[in-house]
Amino acid sequence: TIGEGTPTVPGFQVAGNQDIRVPFGVGAPGTQTANVQFQGNLSSTLAVGQSQTTAIQVYDSQSTPRALSVTFTKTGANTFDASVQISGGTATVAAPGVTFDTAGLLVGPASLTVNVAGIPGAAAQTITLNLGTPGQATGLTQFGGTSTAAAVTQDGNGFGTLTDISFDNAGNVQGLF
Repeated sequence: TIGEGTPTVPGFQVAGNQDIRVPFGVGAPGTQTANVQFQGNLSSTLAVGQSQTTAIQVYDSQSTPRALSVTFTKTGANTFDASVQISGGTATVAAPGVTFDTAGLLVGPASLTVNVAGIPGAAAQTITLNLGTPGQATGLTQFGGTSTAAAVTQDGNGFGTLTDISFDNAGNVQGLF
């Protein structure tokens, strides 16, 4: 029986225990992206009309990877507008304005809401762009120097198939999808 030991190979189950089964090939559904985290700088030296673009892979309701592109365009002193594009569909930012104080720290908002629609077969979804904590340098900033603003993480994932298992030092079973 799979998992039982032999005289030369130790097993991972009690001999004769037929209750333990490893369902190799079983699928795990993906999770659509709900949040994207930003960090970095939007240069205070950008002229009005200049922009900084960043992109990140996100997932729709069918676990399909999509490219989400976010462009921050300077509209005035200490103000930017955000625009978005997503591969295969349409994306709009509900209230696109982002402002910074005279010290270069984010005034607000802490996040922007992106509405995604028009992806064939997939459900409409909302993605929150987390820009940082107002008054702190924890996300986006507007200091001198180069623009380095980037989407750094997202919380979605694609569909997976169980291909391997292992045990950690505490005896927990871990599946690799």
